[in-house]
Amino acid sequence: MKPATVTLFASDRSQLSRFALATAPAECCGLLVGHQTEDTIEITAVHATENLSTDKLKGFEIDFRVRLQLEEQLATGPDRIVGLYHSHPNGNPRPSDRDLEEAAEQDFVWLILAVDGIGAVDLSAWWMSRSVNNTKSFSALPITIKR
Repeated sequence: MKPATVTLFASDRSQLSRFALATAPAECCGLLVGHQTEDTIEITAVHATENLSTDKLKGFEIDFRVRLQLEEQLATGPDRIVGLYHSHPNGNPRPSDRDLEEAAEQDFVWLILAVDGIGAVDLSAWWMSRSVNNTKSFSALPITIKR
């Protein structure tokens, strides 16, 4: 079920911006941990991962072994992997055609950190889903930053 909003702690928002700026012009990436309440995805932690893409300037690839290890760590608690994040060093906060092509999981949050040429980072949230005929799409989600 598509949530109405995504919540993120201000400290995690700052950490994501630092990751994006530190890796630019390459893309950074990682996993989002949290849980879904009735209509909100609450992100409780961000986990940076190495970008394994062969072209880090135009794409990202999260190490599946890191993901499996994180899933094992979360198995006994209330939180789970609820999404991923990556940066767009070109400053575009919208999912790219490549993002849509490579998106595999439905009902998954994507945070995109758009880095512009002067060091500002714009954050956007997207919900990846599939239609009845298996067509993938992203829809924008509002983000609430918690202090």
